[in-house]
Amino acid sequence: MEGAPLACFLLFKIITIIKTGYFSSYHIAYYVKRLLQSIFYLRLLMLPLIYY
Repeated sequence: MEGAPLACFLLFKIITIIKTGYFSSYHIAYYVKRLLQSIFYLRLLMLPLIYY
């Protein structure tokens, strides 16, 4: 249950951000794009490890 306080904290942060109206669709798209980019680069880095 160590992840519970962290989950509650993140949920609280998300609710706060939504209440302030800062978390617009632009920000969501930006973070999703960044996440996809990081996953893509990680896969590129992993390819040599898989094949060699």
